[in-house]
Amino acid sequence: MRRYGLIGGTQDDVLRLAKKSQAAHPHTELRFGYEAGPHGYPLGRFLRAHGYDCILVAPSKIPRKPGVRVKTNRRDADQLARLYRVGELTAADRLSPTATSQVGLWRLFMTWSD
Repeated sequence: MRRYGLIGGTQDDVLRLAKKSQAAHPHTELRFGYEAGPHGYPLGRFLRAHGYDCILVAPSKIPRKPGVRVKTNRRDADQLARLYRVGELTAADRLSPTATSQVGLWRLFMTWSD
């Protein structure tokens, strides 16, 4: 695990980081892990389309210590990387773009029906 600091939030920024990391460590397999969600699913599909291994993890399935309620991007990223490295994460289902859209529509419907 190596920290590269903050990167941009676009797919091109993540791809640039992946290529930079691959060039720096040519004989190492890069593996990515993201929280499943509206940004995680498209990013996971994008990385897999470019030949990288990427799992998506449901936020509810990430083990957390009791009493730790402060969420920061850095702390969450460190914890996600450590847990992924030791095999403690369970991958969420890989949703197709159509299924992702259907989930979004269902949530929108449920919000309006309340």
